[in-house]
Order: sequence, then C-alpha cells, then structure tokens
Amino acid sequence: MTKLKTHELEFQVKQYSSPKKTNAYKVKLFCKNIANNAVSPWKTKIKCIADAAVSISQQSVTDIYSLNFDLSAAEPNPFHLKKKAKQIAKELNDIPSEFHSAAESTQVIMVLDIKMKESGYNEKAPITEKEQAFLALFNQNSSPDYIKELQKLGLQYVFLEGSLKADLLNIDFFDCESQEHLKNNSADFCQMVEFIINAFKRGEQIVIKQNGVEMQTFNASDYIKKISPKVADYQPTNTSITLYPKSYHEIAMQGIYTKAMQASGFFKLSTSTHDASKIVHMTTEMMAGVNHA
Repeated sequence: MTKLKTHELEFQVKQYSSPKKTNAYKVKLFCKNIANNAVSPWKTKIKCIADAAVSISQQSVTDIYSLNFDLSAAEPNPFHLKKKAKQIAKELNDIPSEFHSAAESTQVIMVLDIKMKESGYNEKAPITEKEQAFLALFNQNSSPDYIKELQKLGLQYVFLEGSLKADLLNIDFFDCESQEHLKNNSADFCQMVEFIINAFKRGEQIVIKQNGVEMQTFNASDYIKKISPKVADYQPTNTSITLYPKSYHEIAMQGIYTKAMQASGFFKLSTSTHDASKIVHMTTEMMAGVNHA
C-alpha cells in the first residue's frame, strides 16, 4: 500500500538586504502539513553566492535530458541493459529537432541521478564508481547507442546529481526529521536540488547554513563534468534553458521550484510546450538586482 504524503516542502527565494551582500541570495525551506496547511521553517537554509573570480559567459546553457538510474553495486554493466537503453532512446527521440547539435549555439548539459538499490544516497562511494563508469562510456567504442545519440545532440557536460544528493544527506545539514523527509519524498528532494543545480550553472557557490552557522561550501566544479578532455571547460552563464519531458509537465509549470523562482522578483522564468512531444522548454534568466556581472 502506498504511504500517503502528509507533508511537503515549500521554498522562498530572498535577496539579502545588506549592501555588502548584493551578490548573494538565500533559499529558505519550509515544511507544510498538508492536512491543516500549517507551515514551519526548517533550520537549514541554502545561500547562493556569486563568485567574483568567475567570468559570466554570454553563451547560454541548455539542459537537454535527465537520466535516472536505480542500480545495484553488483551489476557489472548496468548502462547496457536493453530495456533501459530502449527507454532512453525513445526519450531522446522526443527532443525537438531544433535542439539537435545545439552545442553550436549553447553549452549542452544533462543530469545524471544515480541511486543505489542497497543504500540509496547514504553511501557516496558506490554512486561515484557508477558515475565514473557512465562518463567513461563517452570515450569507448562499445558504448550503448544512446550514448552516441547524446553526442549527436551536442552533449558536452554531465551534472552528477547522485553525488550531490549523497553529499547533502551524509553531513549533518538537516535534523533527523528533515533528513527523513528528503529520503522518503524524492520529488521534494529533487525540487530542492534544482535550486543548487541552477545556481551552479550560474557559477555560484552554495553555502549550507544551519541556525545561522555556515556548515559547508559546495562548488560547481565538483559536480559538472566534461564528457571528454577535448571539451572546453564549462563557462557559467546567467541564461539557462531546461527541457522537461512530458511526464514532468506539471512540475515544470507549477512545481514548488518554479513558483518560488517566479515569486523571487529577480529571476525571469518563461515556459512553452512543444506541440508534438509535449516537452516543456523553460528559460531562466538572472534579472537586474543581483550582481552577477
């Protein structure tokens, strides 16, 4: 029997009011009781800081695909399984033709979310091992056909979401109740991580704060990886495009991440739906007000 969801996350994106912090904003986390709509703040906040040493590219970044794997450490060749490969090929085929060979005009990235069947995101080492095996496929002759299709789409970078989730859960950033909520509510966890992924695309540093104390800083270079040494280093940009598949239509249009970003006042989000594939095309731009120039 499916366990009913009793609580859900909400977010608030706020710019710091201090003149000394015009290069930063914060994401506040709240937990809402679905039964009575009571909202309580979490002790943990996400602080996003523009890195003054990073130059912002005028070229956009396009996130063309999200790939999820639920793997066992014992599986020798999990990325070659025919059923999964067929599913991936179908999803890639749905990507509108205007995004084929998109690397000519934009930086192209995909998201890889690997979760282990034995331990979830609780152990980072097996996740990292599988991520490295996936990245190696781009430089092998015997790679699955979907790897070749990703290359034809102009893919240059892979974002390691599994490693990020493991890092977030394996340090005491969240109290026990909050951590259990993230582990048991994958949609909420993914929506929270969406803020970090998109901040990294802009070259921002992420600082996790708990009760006002800075716990740890995260950097994009630890999670955005090139598919080949021949690919140029990723260049942060204030304009990002994300393609959401048909199954993510509601989340893309009305999800808690989207609503919080739209309400922030300093991000501009525009969305459109491709008629044939129903893929949602979202463009996010940093507006005047946060100094990321």
